[in-house]
Order: sequence, then structure tokens, then C-alpha cells
Amino acid sequence: MSNPATGDRATERRVLIHDDGSDSPACVAPQLAPPLPSARQDGDGGPASEALTALVLAPVGRDTDLTVDALRQAGIPARGMPGAGALLATVAEEVSRGGTPTLGAIVVTDDALGIDWSVRLAEVLDRQPPWSDLPIVLLAGSASLSGGRWVHLPYASALAERLMQRVSVTVLDRPVRMAALISAVRAALRARARQTEVMQLIEARDRAVADAERANHAKSQFLAFVSHELRTPLNAVGGYVQLLLMGVHGAITQSQREPLERVDRAQQHILGIINSLLDYARIESGRLEYSIETICLTDVVSDVTNMIDSQLAAKQLAFQSRLPAEAVLVSADREKLRQVLLNLMSNAIKFTPDRGRIVMECEVPDDTSAPVQLHVHDSGIGIAAEKLEAIFEPFVQVHGDRWTEVHRGTGLGLAISRQMARGMGGDLQVSSEVGNGSTFTLTLPRAL
Repeated sequence: MSNPATGDRATERRVLIHDDGSDSPACVAPQLAPPLPSARQDGDGGPASEALTALVLAPVGRDTDLTVDALRQAGIPARGMPGAGALLATVAEEVSRGGTPTLGAIVVTDDALGIDWSVRLAEVLDRQPPWSDLPIVLLAGSASLSGGRWVHLPYASALAERLMQRVSVTVLDRPVRMAALISAVRAALRARARQTEVMQLIEARDRAVADAERANHAKSQFLAFVSHELRTPLNAVGGYVQLLLMGVHGAITQSQREPLERVDRAQQHILGIINSLLDYARIESGRLEYSIETICLTDVVSDVTNMIDSQLAAKQLAFQSRLPAEAVLVSADREKLRQVLLNLMSNAIKFTPDRGRIVMECEVPDDTSAPVQLHVHDSGIGIAAEKLEAIFEPFVQVHGDRWTEVHRGTGLGLAISRQMARGMGGDLQVSSEVGNGSTFTLTLPRAL
């Protein structure tokens, strides 16, 4: 009898595996293996590898049983396969099922697998997910006992080469000591356990991403719903206040007009916040649409300047517009561009002390393919370097002083402005120094 799983040859010389793990003195190797432990030693495989099973296939059933018993004595879960077809079916079921793997390694001899079955096995293993690479311990020999005589197997190295091109293979030349085989299988199981850990990390990451996306979607839906429900009654309030101010319901006194005007300003302020929430919800859900066209930048800047004249006058701010005399054409959405510029100017006014200065200038490169840059400089309180990127995060306000208390808002203006700028193919950046003001730079594609 022979044991091709370990390479033990027994024609005239019969090799037996005794309880202590040694073989007969007539073996080619004087000692097949040291005494096999009855249980896994600490550090041999690790907790994750204990649940993984090694599949064993040898050309003769008795050889498979001996190898399985030896692995089990070493504390390695092992299961014998009656043939190459059964091995292939078991592996294919594991690959198709997915999820946490139960197979840790394949222990197989070259003559039990053969070229044809090795190709089929490699095709099945090709269907593994990216994180998975079921290890194979291949026991290769140059000869085998057949019909009472030794037959050379020239395909042994070719089989190993084919498998190694497709899957992870550890090749052990026969005859092999049982200790070497056990060590190779344990290493394969440890590698498989690490693959399982990678799979679990990937699944945890995917779950976290999915949970975050669901939470973000729910938040956007909530913002849109609440904003819509609030905007309708607020518009009604604003409408009635305007009717009262116009005297539609009768003449009003000056003492009545002043509180009505305060109500009107408060209504406009709250409505602006709600509109910002709606814009943010649309951006987050990807439902904000852009109508890109060729726009004269000077015209939009003029519109915005007219809208903020009263705010500039209220704080006695000096404003200077440095735009080229010739028309500067950009590709943008007119309404979105107006909103971005209005946000930038309102922000500059808000954080610039009385009698300060704001300058808007345009930079048009000679290269017609280069974008146009619009800079808004202010002499305000400035922003600390470590907070420059935080100001573009939604609901973030970086000024923890009286300016924030006096000019409290939603913290959405700059976040929305940057997203709109990028939605139009441009960008919004900032440079600043505490006490020396800030410069916001809006980049827009140049219209050709």
C-alpha cells in the first residue's frame, strides 16, 4: 500500500503511521513526523481559523483517511473527499453560497487531481469574490505506484504551474514529513482566516456606508418636508403684512407701521433660512438642476450690487468693483450665480466692522481656456487657518464670539455656494488671516 498524500512508498517497504507519529525504520525518511499533539497549541491557528475545515483528496481512500486523522490529531478540522468530483462540488457550493467561508484549505495530491480536474478547480476558484483566495496545499511527486510498478508523472510540475497561475498554491515535494504538511496547512488556514477578517471589515464598511446614505436621505427628506410646510404659512404672513403696510385694510399710523416693518423683516429672514434649507436638501439629494448658458458677468455683479446697496449704507462700508471694461462671458446658471455672489457679498458685509471696506475684482487670464476668477475681498475679522475648510461644511459657524451671536444664521450659505459653484463647473475657495480680512475666490468656466 502507498500513502500518496504524504509520499510514503510501500512496495517491498511498507510504511505505517503509529500513534506516536513515527514511521517504520524502513521509510525513506527516518522520522515521518514528531509526536502529533492531541489538540491545537496556542498560537498555531488563532481563533478565526478554528472554524475552517481542510478538504483532503488522495488517490486512495485509505490514504485520505490517514491524512485526515493526522490533521485532526493536530487539532486541524479536516474532511476527506471521495474523489475529485466531490471536491469540486464542495468548493463550488462554497463559492456560490458566499458569506463567511467554512473551507480553510485544500490538501490534494497531483495524481489524485490530475490536469483536467485542476483546470476545472481553477475555473471554480476564479469565481471567488475579490477578498477570497482559497489556499491549496499541493503534494507533488515525480512518480506513483501503478499496477505494481512505479510510473513517472511528467505532468506533476505542469499541474502545479497551472494552479499557481490562477490560485494560491503551496507545493510540497513528496515524500513529505507529516510535520511539514501540518505546518503548511496551518499556515494556509491562518491566511484564510485573515481573508475572512478582510471580508468582515468590507461588510462592516459597506453597512456603515449604506446606513449613512439612508440617514442622509432621511435627513434631506425631512428638511425638504419641514421647509415646504413652513414656507407656505410664512408667505401668507408676508403677504398679509404687505397688504397692511399698503393700507389695503385701512390707514395705519406710524406707530403701527414700525412693528409691521419689523415683522416683515423677520418674515423675510426666516424665509431666507427656509430657502437655504430647501436648496441644501436638493443638493444633497442630487435634485438641484442647472441651466447653463453664456452670461455676462458684469451684468450679474451689477444686479447683486443693487440688491446690497442698503446693507452697505447701513454699515457705512466702502465698496469698490474692479471689473474689466469689456464684457466678461462665463458659462453658468444665471440664478445660481446670482445667489452665490449674493451669499458672498452678504457674508462679507456681515463680518466686516462698520466703516470697513469690500472690494470685488475679476481676473481674466490671457489663455481663453483658463477659467475666470472673481475675488471678493473684505477687511473683516478674518478666519483662522485651521478653520478655512470647515466654513464650507453645512451648519458650521466658525466664529465663536459676538459676531456669531449678532449675525447668527444657519451656517449653510457657504456650503450651498461651493456646491453650486462646483455644479456649474467651477469652484469656491478662501484665503484669510485673523484680523486681516478674507478673500473668497469664485472660479467659473469661460464661455467660448
